[in-house]
Amino acid sequence: MIDGTQIRRFFHLASPIFLVYYLFPPQLSVDVTRYAITFLAVGTVMCAELARIGLGLQLFGMRAYEGDRMSAYAQGTLGLFLGLMFVDPRIVIPSMVGMAWIDPLCATARQHGWPRAIPAVAYFALYLSIVTIFGAHDWPIRILFAGLASLTAIAVEGPILRYVDDDFLMLVAPMAVLTVASLVLGPVASV
Repeated sequence: MIDGTQIRRFFHLASPIFLVYYLFPPQLSVDVTRYAITFLAVGTVMCAELARIGLGLQLFGMRAYEGDRMSAYAQGTLGLFLGLMFVDPRIVIPSMVGMAWIDPLCATARQHGWPRAIPAVAYFALYLSIVTIFGAHDWPIRILFAGLASLTAIAVEGPILRYVDDDFLMLVAPMAVLTVASLVLGPVASV
């Protein structure tokens, strides 16, 4: 039988599919842009989320404490939206995949008493692999960014906050740190 944990993990592992956004041209037709479609999709998710909270609905796969606050799904959607709209894709793509695939590993590590270094090293390796595949940045910047992203994502994954989910934080925090690092490093990071 499928339980809520399996549903959440499935959504986590499958969520990088939304990065297909980058495959579409900015102008889809004369009157339609990919930005407009993204705003429509996120607006729809947020309206559905407001309705869910207002009606007191508990959807399958949600944790009990998400009943009266924005769900992890909606918060992850909001985090990805911020990345798609405002952050360099070389930062968004590995951050999204890192959140999607390493957050479930963090939960498994916690359940089995494994050290937090395991998901941290996995995040680092995943981030480094993605930026290497895409040829983003020179090697020293790849390693620096993978380290910064890994440390940031694992740091924000741990604490339990009442209204902010780690799905949001594991996206937004690494993207913010790496965006600041890019600005500080300037042309060196833009290669």
